Amino acid sequence: MDFFSWVALPLFIFFARIADVSMGTLRVIFIAKGFKYYAPIVAFFESVIWLLAVSQILLNITNPWLIIVYGLGFAVGTFSGIWLEEKISLGKSRIRFVIRTNYKEILGALENKNYLLTVVNAGYKKNTAKVVTLVTDRRKIKKVIQIVNDINPKVFYSVEDVRKVSEEDDNYNEKSIIQYIKEFDPFKKAK
Repeated sequence: MDFFSWVALPLFIFFARIADVSMGTLRVIFIAKGFKYYAPIVAFFESVIWLLAVSQILLNITNPWLIIVYGLGFAVGTFSGIWLEEKISLGKSRIRFVIRTNYKEILGALENKNYLLTVVNAGYKKNTAKVVTLVTDRRKIKKVIQIVNDINPKVFYSVEDVRKVSEEDDNYNEKSIIQYIKEFDPFKKAK
């Protein structure tokens, strides 16, 4: 058995696919969120890694094991890209709460944490509910929802990604990603 053809090369292709597919996932997210300077950098490394992996498969096309690990690497890379994006949680999100009870307590709790809120009366024919909207960093979504759920776990909410906030300058995304990379620890809980 040839160690290189049946062990080393398949492992290289497997891990190369994990890396380039994970980078591809991040690249698409960077594009969607307006990280115009980082998406091309990630794209460069993604394409170089992909080219190295595919060239090795084409040079060794008679080895069926390479095709299998290529597909496995793609699958694992897709999962790891999604996992990595969830851990990084770059950008901002809008959270909307529809509150029917405990309105004042929820507002007070959110205001105590210095969240900027927009409140609108809602309900058909009667003002039976309040719609509370706020924009926050994606890393803080769980914390905001937990504040509300601690007071009333039956509050309906929705979360949407926000591409840009008017208070930010045009380089906000680039500044925030550099700061975030410096502070990145995927295993600590959001503050």
